[in-house]
Amino acid sequence: MKNKIFITVLFLVTNIVSFAQFQKHQIGVFVGGGIQTLLYKPLMAEHKQGFGATMSFDYRYFINKQWSVGTGIGLSSYAAKAEINASVGETHYDDINIEDFEYKTAYNDWTEKQNLLQMEIPIAVYYHYTIKNDWMFLGGLGVKTAFPIFNNYKVTGENYVTTGYYESTGVEYRDMPQHGFYTQEADLKGKSDMHIADILLFTDLGVTHTINSSTDFFIGLYCSYGLTSQINDSDDSLFSAEDYTGMLSSSEVNTLHNFAMGLKVGVLKKIGTINSPLFHRGK
Repeated sequence: MKNKIFITVLFLVTNIVSFAQFQKHQIGVFVGGGIQTLLYKPLMAEHKQGFGATMSFDYRYFINKQWSVGTGIGLSSYAAKAEINASVGETHYDDINIEDFEYKTAYNDWTEKQNLLQMEIPIAVYYHYTIKNDWMFLGGLGVKTAFPIFNNYKVTGENYVTTGYYESTGVEYRDMPQHGFYTQEADLKGKSDMHIADILLFTDLGVTHTINSSTDFFIGLYCSYGLTSQINDSDDSLFSAEDYTGMLSSSEVNTLHNFAMGLKVGVLKKIGTINSPLFHRGK
């Protein structure tokens, strides 16, 4: 009787506690693209989102069959543009003629395009779940530290015109740069002042398909959002003594956050395996 009980218990234990083999390390190369834009709210301009691309090399360490932690290094590009078609005026004082006049500024089809390339280092937790056969769900959540590598802006369109209207004479003066009335053609470029680093929250959701015993193919969605502003609040106007400041370095824009959402694909390589006791059979 005791032998039968012992055999029964042993049978149950061997079926409940099973040893599963899972990978210990995983490396992957990913590329993707979609909406990768610079988010900001300009005072006068109309903001339009941009598109970009991303690529990364990732490393993951498996805690068990379903959970892993990872890091890596990547590059991402972001873009946006802002268009101004507006005329604004403000009262100035003429010290020479001792009278007030209206200083007018007209932006005619003034379009500034901004581009940013940055290096991103992620730290994330990933969840792996076998759907069936060679298909597995993969989801990740974490943060990235981003370091701007390159940024620029380019202005296109028509022009920027300043004039002065004197009520005493009924004349609107223009094309007098010595008095601050001039026309600037929309052909400018430069760099914006940005912070050294930014923190982004990101998530990855997708599926992997096993190609062979050591290689998987990934396809899925990614999304990230910058938690910190990449620019300082500025009091500088767009133009100062005929020098163009750029929207992201002027009072036209107060805060700037990165946003990305798109599709990416990748190849993952398994390196090393571990035999680990799992207290249930299953996925």
